[in-house]
Amino acid sequence: MSIHSKGAIAAAISLVAIARPLQPQHVTGIVRDSASREPVPSAVVRLFDASNRELERTITTSGTFHICGLAADDTVRLKGVLDSLDASGEARFKANHDSLLAHVTLHMVVPPFRARVMRVLDEHGSPIRSASLLDDETGEVRATTNFAGEASLGWLRRGRTNIPVQRPGYEPERVTINVTPTDTTTVIVQLRRRP
Repeated sequence: MSIHSKGAIAAAISLVAIARPLQPQHVTGIVRDSASREPVPSAVVRLFDASNRELERTITTSGTFHICGLAADDTVRLKGVLDSLDASGEARFKANHDSLLAHVTLHMVVPPFRARVMRVLDEHGSPIRSASLLDDETGEVRATTNFAGEASLGWLRRGRTNIPVQRPGYEPERVTINVTPTDTTTVIVQLRRRP
């Protein structure tokens, strides 16, 4: 009778050991800008297995993502891309056999030309805070200057673009900017006070 019980216990232990790794694993994560550490919405996150076969693809909403269906002990590669900023990032990890959930932070590197800024100054060279940079086609405010009079130009597409710049109390100005991978210079705009 004791031999029979040992066999039943051994079979039960084997079942537990086999069943656990077969459960699908989930990966949650966040895509962050490598410089600002801010979440990056609208990034495309792709999951590849060790043979570089795409397993899943998702688009982040608020910078977070959730991917299901990894097999335990799979070594996978996550790749994130945000075409509008020419940004990308990659992370490799091994799905842990004793956990059903993994959390990954994917840092996206934005090329230097996408970190370009506009500095808005008054006629005396002082920074103008809260100046609006507008989308030339829609008139929508796309960026606002900070205390140093600076605003990001990362939202501009490649090529030439006209940017209306305005601030109450100042004459509006229109600036033409050429966005290329080789130009990282700060764009200086001077606004004159209205009489």
